[in-house]
Amino acid sequence: IEPANRRYWGRILDMYRINVRHASNEMNWQLENNCADGLALKQELVQAFEAEDLRTYRLCFAIKTHLKSGLFGAIIIKKIPDKNSIEQLFEIEHTRDFNPNTKDFVLYKTALLREELASELIMLCDYYYGLKADNELALLNEVAVEELFTAAETYFVYQCKNCLTIYDQVYGDELNGISAGSDFLSLTDYECPTCEAPKSDFLAVEKVLVSGLGV
Repeated sequence: IEPANRRYWGRILDMYRINVRHASNEMNWQLENNCADGLALKQELVQAFEAEDLRTYRLCFAIKTHLKSGLFGAIIIKKIPDKNSIEQLFEIEHTRDFNPNTKDFVLYKTALLREELASELIMLCDYYYGLKADNELALLNEVAVEELFTAAETYFVYQCKNCLTIYDQVYGDELNGISAGSDFLSLTDYECPTCEAPKSDFLAVEKVLVSGLGV
């Protein structure tokens, strides 16, 4: 893949949730030290992700089983301490814009059973890539337009201030017998073919030519 085209392929992978980095499902996790429960939960979730062939590129996860745990990530799975609950409950948070370097958290779901975590995380990942694809599409459109007009050529056409008829040297003026390619400034005794206004009533207007098409 050419370097210039990688951003387009990245958008396609995100848009269709194509996973090309299976190892990242194992590597982009943070766990508390010597936490058997956190490790077991991670293994359960990774298996579920692998079964769905889930794309997790650019996402990092953390599992917190203790309130004061200092772990961070784009998506946080937290155990909810509740001595009165028979079931073990969890909540899922993600950082705003899924930026792992911020502590601005957004609560995604709470009071989840352990067996509900995988499906909720899969939906959250799907949401992330949908959001990312939309943002990248908007950015690519902006870049494409900018590149298009950076490479564009400009020239002047001349417009009658009375009836707005345009003289474009690309086409000439068939009604006045002027062939294509004739420069307006070189014309003598020119009159508007529509309202017969003199040449002095024509105003210069800049025109953009993109890939052979006038805009």
